[in-house]
Amino acid sequence: SKLFQNRDINKYYLAVSDKKPKKKQGMVSGEMQAARRGSWKLLPKKKTEKPDSIAKTQFFSGATAGGARLFLLKPLTGKTHQIRVMMKSLGAAILGDTRYGESTNTEQRCYLHAYSLNFHYQDKRFNFVLPPSEGKHFLTREAKQKVCKEWGHPQQLAWPKKR
Repeated sequence: SKLFQNRDINKYYLAVSDKKPKKKQGMVSGEMQAARRGSWKLLPKKKTEKPDSIAKTQFFSGATAGGARLFLLKPLTGKTHQIRVMMKSLGAAILGDTRYGESTNTEQRCYLHAYSLNFHYQDKRFNFVLPPSEGKHFLTREAKQKVCKEWGHPQQLAWPKKR
């Protein structure tokens, strides 16, 4: 728990959207603020007096079957609903996300998957990777190619610059 508290654990998530994002890779950051009915929103960029409320997420994306897009996300902070809010702010809400996505969504699940953790503990490096094993959009040939070949070791990727 101390490693999580000190942000010494790198977490990676996979998500699928059926919308094209405003940008294909990069960093999304902004102040998170509580909204209505338990939701959160990302405020426009501006100087804030509350640096603890800033959320930051780096990401890559790639096209998959049927016009869907697969995302590899690396949150640098740990805010409530951070990834879901960031995806919505990109114009690419997570498929099946009933809170932040389209109300007409017919998916039976939310396409957000905890993919990988890595950290250093007692002079050893630990890497854990668990590709998705269910969800038709995670199991397409194109998605598997990205996950297994291109994003198989997310900690080794050249991530977009932190700001």
